[in-house]
Amino acid sequence: MAKPNLRTRTPLLGLLGTALFLAAASAQGADVKLVPLDPAFGDPVQLEPGESMLLLVEVEGLPSDGLAAFQIELDFDPEVVMLADPNVAGVNAFAPLGDSPAVCAAVRETPTCDDPPWLLTSTGRSPLGTSEIDEVAGTLLVAYGTSGTQSLPNSDGALAIIEVVARSAGSTEVFFNEALLADDSEPPTEHPVSTWSLIFEVPEPTGERLALAACGALAALARRRPRVALPPARPARRAGAGPPPAPAPWW
Repeated sequence: MAKPNLRTRTPLLGLLGTALFLAAASAQGADVKLVPLDPAFGDPVQLEPGESMLLLVEVEGLPSDGLAAFQIELDFDPEVVMLADPNVAGVNAFAPLGDSPAVCAAVRETPTCDDPPWLLTSTGRSPLGTSEIDEVAGTLLVAYGTSGTQSLPNSDGALAIIEVVARSAGSTEVFFNEALLADDSEPPTEHPVSTWSLIFEVPEPTGERLALAACGALAALARRRPRVALPPARPARRAGAGPPPAPAPWW
């Protein structure tokens, strides 16, 4: 079942073109969770080898001062599952597409769009972000900031959408190594966060499952269309890594 993760981080987050230290946290916290887009998937999530699904990163309980930027890093076992950007070139990486149903249906190659709206841009602000996947180490980094005169969103909603593809038999916990939420004050205030992990289980392939695994792997590779080039992400910091480095923009 999903597990709460109360580990804290002290990295830096670039916002709106200026490198700024994150200030003291506000009094009210938020929950950041991994939720299958299709509610038919249980907990733990069970996938056949080669099968894929879409996973939402959702936030609940944002403080009233709202959300201007976020940064998440997920850890996973790359021998068991693969995490990928489900979007195509010209579309913001890992962004839910519920605000544009026609674009969403075309990108997802489905008759209708099941994506929720993207919380980060729900009030009309403009996003700027970066992402990085390390399939050897088993890490995914997604970071976005926003600009604009519009108010900051402060409701529950989806921060990101991720494609998960089962690779081989085993069990893996996909968990947050890092989760940062910040407003647009100067310096930005980092909201306190509790994170919730999710377990994925993949059975041993037998008979028809072997063919499914092969077809699923080929389909996953085919979906890896060229992406818009993004600036390199700032190296992720881990617990016990010492003090944060000097601030620098991640773009």
